[in-house]
Amino acid sequence: MYLNSVQLKGFTGSDAELKYTGTGKAVTTLSVATKSLSGSGENLKSFTEWHRVVLWGDRALAAADVKKGTYVSLQGQLRSSQYDDRNGKVRTYEIVAFKFELPERPVKPVRETTSETAASAVVEAAPETVTQPAQPATDAPKPRRERTRKS
Repeated sequence: MYLNSVQLKGFTGSDAELKYTGTGKAVTTLSVATKSLSGSGENLKSFTEWHRVVLWGDRALAAADVKKGTYVSLQGQLRSSQYDDRNGKVRTYEIVAFKFELPERPVKPVRETTSETAASAVVEAAPETVTQPAQPATDAPKPRRERTRKS
């Protein structure tokens, strides 16, 4: 069995960009930041990871008004692409989201003071409420079906 699943909760780094394809399909791109902790004790460090997120169809329209600094929750699949630049081949990654929500902002930030808190660091958030209902996109790229092998 294969699994390609991504779940992110983080803050947007810029306003959403809504565009339309040549066939009129809506596509919105977002930049979402997540944080990770590494190390322990005095060597504890926080790292910010930036993710490019793409939404299609109805989800793209729902996310089009998202502003910089908005807390978002999403699920999707990781997609890669490759192109040639002056220095050779470049591989890029993006998350194609199939579920998108605008929950309430976290109440308390991750504690980054000791190794004990790093080991059990949890972002405490208010209960998630969906302000934008997730609906199946009719024009989003469809995930590939898994093949089962018969013995």
